[in-house]
Amino acid sequence: GIFGSSEKNKTDAFVSIVYEDVMAKTDVIDDCLSPRWLPWTRRAFVFRTMNVASNLLVGVFDRDRGINDSDDFIGRVSIDLANLRPRTEYVLRYKLRESPNRAEKKSVLEPASEKRMGGGKTGADDGGFAAPPPPPPLGTITIRLRIEMHDERAALLSSLQKLPPSVYVNVRDKEDFRVVRMTCFGKYDEDLYDNDTISARIEELRSYKYMVHYLKDALVGLIFWRGHFPLSFRVIGRGPIESNPEKNKGEKEETQGGFLDKFTRVITIHLPVHSFNMFVAAIMLAEHPSLLPSFFF
Repeated sequence: GIFGSSEKNKTDAFVSIVYEDVMAKTDVIDDCLSPRWLPWTRRAFVFRTMNVASNLLVGVFDRDRGINDSDDFIGRVSIDLANLRPRTEYVLRYKLRESPNRAEKKSVLEPASEKRMGGGKTGADDGGFAAPPPPPPLGTITIRLRIEMHDERAALLSSLQKLPPSVYVNVRDKEDFRVVRMTCFGKYDEDLYDNDTISARIEELRSYKYMVHYLKDALVGLIFWRGHFPLSFRVIGRGPIESNPEKNKGEKEETQGGFLDKFTRVITIHLPVHSFNMFVAAIMLAEHPSLLPSFFF
């Protein structure tokens, strides 16, 4: 499914596929937000490969039929064919993205008020950052593909060779060139010096800082056995009485009908499961170093 990009909230969708030096396009499905290409439409393509490590680039567009209108870009995906097995049919589903390298818009990192691990409070001066808001969805695309290899040895040797630095795709007109360019590189021109590109690089650097903060916090929690897995159980006895009478009155009315709440209270502890697993793994590796590959594969 895709989201409408025109004013009428309808999409005349078509798909552009670029593989190495070849470009292909499907038929246009008019006025549909969930287009499906049926068997009698142009939907299946056969590509010959020069290098099995080449990515299959897929772009989704909204056809505009005006004289001076250009096809609206919706999103793209890049499929790594090196991870797929030959003679196997795959049905793959991907989320569409605007650009392969640029951070999503409005992904501002804000100071966090509470840590994920450790349960302590922190502020902006403590280096805490909140996760960026999720980007607006562009839609999804489902692709069915199959790889045929007549000579697997030759295909393996071709993956060891690098493609030339420049691969040229021949197109008929200017609009096809624009479609191919967006399918390969996305909506934004990364070589263009403008404010959007600079802002995207800044957001990328800030996301690295956000990632380092949580990696550091996770490492500290792992070393110092911080609890993170909650375990709740009941014990006999009443909980401590709060000094606020209004709050005590509300709690009393809420738990008046519960028999367990009258004579027991809930205690929650956090178990350091990750630290325990790391401790056991370190002991096993110290006694049997040959088990090291089994921890990764």
